[in-house]
Formats: sequence, C-alpha cells, structure tokens
Amino acid sequence: MDALVRFSKLETANADLARSLAAAQKNSEIELVASKGVEFELKMLEAEYSFVTNRVERLQEKVAYFIFY
Repeated sequence: MDALVRFSKLETANADLARSLAAAQKNSEIELVASKGVEFELKMLEAEYSFVTNRVERLQEKVAYFIFY
C-alpha cells in the first residue's frame, strides 16, 4: 500500500512537471513570435527610413539646382 501512495505522489509530481514544461514551451514560442514581429517591424522601418532619406537627398539636389541656375 505504501508503494501505491509513493507511486501516486510521483505521478502527481510528474504531471505537475509536464504542465510546467508545456507552459514554459508555450511562453518560449510566444517570445519567439514576438521577437520575429519586432525584427520584421525593424526591417520595415529601416526600409522606410532609407526611402525617406533618398527622397530628401533628391529634393535637396533639386533645390541646389534651382538656387545655382
């Protein structure tokens, strides 16, 4: 009988550990998805910044052309 009680406690502890592991894996996956979202947003902002910078340079060249001619 004592062995059954011990076995039951071990099974309960095992189930608790399995739940903890599943929760940790889920949190890890959520963090990974969030990280990829931030990475994508950063790339989009870099592209937008590059576009705006190029546009400003072209406008400055046009202004310089009209000032000198």
